[in-house]
Amino acid sequence: MMKFIFRLPVLVVTVAVCLLFLTLLFLFNLNQIRSSNSISDNNVRIALLLEGPTYDQGWNSTALESLQQLADKYEFDLTVAANMKAEEIFSAATAFAKQGYNLVIGHGVVFSSPFTAAASRFPQTHFVTLNGTASYPNQTVIRYDMWSAGYLVGKFAAMMSKNHKVAYLSVDKPHETAQQEGFKAGVVSADDSTVAYVQKIPDFSSKDLAVQATRKLIQDGVDVIYTTGDSYNLPVITEAQKANIYVIGYISDQRFIAPNHVLTSLILDVNQVYENLIQRYLKDQLPTGEIYYGLAEGGVHLGPYGPMVPNSIKEKINFEIQRL
Repeated sequence: MMKFIFRLPVLVVTVAVCLLFLTLLFLFNLNQIRSSNSISDNNVRIALLLEGPTYDQGWNSTALESLQQLADKYEFDLTVAANMKAEEIFSAATAFAKQGYNLVIGHGVVFSSPFTAAASRFPQTHFVTLNGTASYPNQTVIRYDMWSAGYLVGKFAAMMSKNHKVAYLSVDKPHETAQQEGFKAGVVSADDSTVAYVQKIPDFSSKDLAVQATRKLIQDGVDVIYTTGDSYNLPVITEAQKANIYVIGYISDQRFIAPNHVLTSLILDVNQVYENLIQRYLKDQLPTGEIYYGLAEGGVHLGPYGPMVPNSIKEKINFEIQRL
C-alpha cells in the first residue's frame, strides 16, 4: 500500500505563525484602545439638541464646537440632533433617556417645557437647558445675566453713532426683555438725545424678516445696529456692510464677517459655561435649578474692537466693564 506523506513548506508555516501572532496583537491593542477611550466601565453619554443649523456662525455652531472639544477632552460619547422643531423635542428627549443617555442638553429656551415633561418621567437622566425653568431635581437651567450686557452694548452703540440713532434687533421672546431694557438704559446713559429702536423679530431663524427690518432701520437713519439672532445675524451684518453703517455682533466674535463694519461682538462664552457644566456633572456636583453667568463670571464679555473704534471710547467702555 502506497502512503502519501504531505509536507508543508517551511516558508508557508512561518507565514501562518506570523499572521496568527499579528492578529492576536491587533486584537489586544484594539481592546486596549477601547479601554483607554472610556471614562469608566459605564461610559458617560451626552446628547446635544439644537434648534437651528450647525453652520450659523453663532448660537448653534458655537454650542456644537464647544461640546465636540469637550467630548475629546473628557472622553464622553456625544450625539447631536440639529434643526429640532418644537413638536419633535419631547419625543427626541424621551428617546435619548430611554437609550440610557446620562445628560441631555437643550441649547435654548424652546427646550425648557418639553424637557420638564421628560424629566418627570425619566429621573435617571439629567436635563439641561439654556434659559427656561427647572421644576424637577434632575433639571438645571443655565442663565446669562443679560441686563448688564445690554446696558454695556447700548452705551457703546450710542457713543459710536453719528446720527444719534441706534437699533437693537431682538428675537420676540420673554427671556430677551432684560437685555432690551439694559440696552435702552445704556443708550440714555451715554446720550439722552440718541434714539434707541428695539425691533423684535418673531424667531431666531427669521432671516427674511430680519433683513426687511434692517433695511427699514437704515432708511430711518440708524447707523449702529446690534443684532442678537442666530441664523439672521449673517444677513443683517451683510446688509449693514452694504449700507456702510456699523453693526455689533452676538454670541461669537463676528468681526471676520465684515471687519470694517462690525464694531465688536457681545460674546456669550458658551465653551466656558459648558466646560463648567461637564466638570460639575462628572464630579456629581451639578446643581439643580438655575446657574447664572455674567460679566463678573466671565461668561459674557466683549470681543475685540474694530479698527474704527477710537481709543477714547475703548477706554470709557473698558472702565464701564470694570464698574459693572
